[in-house]
Amino acid sequence: MCTHLQGTKEQYRNKKLLTALLRLHREVSPRLAACAADLSFMFPSFAVSFGVVCQLITSALACWPLYNWTPGLFHCLLENVEPTNASVPLGPKDACSLLCLLGDLFPDEGIWMWNVEVPSLSAIRSLSTGTVLGPQVEKQVNWHLRPEHVAILLVRLMPQLDRLARVIDNFATSVCTGFVNLYCFSVQSK
Repeated sequence: MCTHLQGTKEQYRNKKLLTALLRLHREVSPRLAACAADLSFMFPSFAVSFGVVCQLITSALACWPLYNWTPGLFHCLLENVEPTNASVPLGPKDACSLLCLLGDLFPDEGIWMWNVEVPSLSAIRSLSTGTVLGPQVEKQVNWHLRPEHVAILLVRLMPQLDRLARVIDNFATSVCTGFVNLYCFSVQSK
């Protein structure tokens, strides 16, 4: 896919295509996360299929930062987030998509690598493309995971770290507030 994108004229590697790929990822990634969260999900093939689609989209999106195409991928993802703003204009779908995309671009940087346990989303990711498309295609899809490419991706992400931190801080606070509210409600109902 990236080979075809590289061969296209610059007019086709524009914000319209980037936005369409990001929208598609925004719709698919929450479904993948929902399937992965429920290990008893009755249609595991859906989870694997969503995983393949997310990896294919990620593979295409990786072209923007790696080949320095404009507009920048990370800038587009975080353009509405101001590091000093108290509220973050990303909804749950956008945040899920952002975190899933970062997880696919930087799988070795995931929080689960700090623990012995491997989460189900990581297992689905590692099984999906190889199972559905074959190991040779999996290598082509994961072209952006080569060390030299990951280094470039990290350099391109660095200017956006304040904005990314703002998103993570906002959602971590929201989740903690939700847990506190649930706990207070359960204590009051006893």
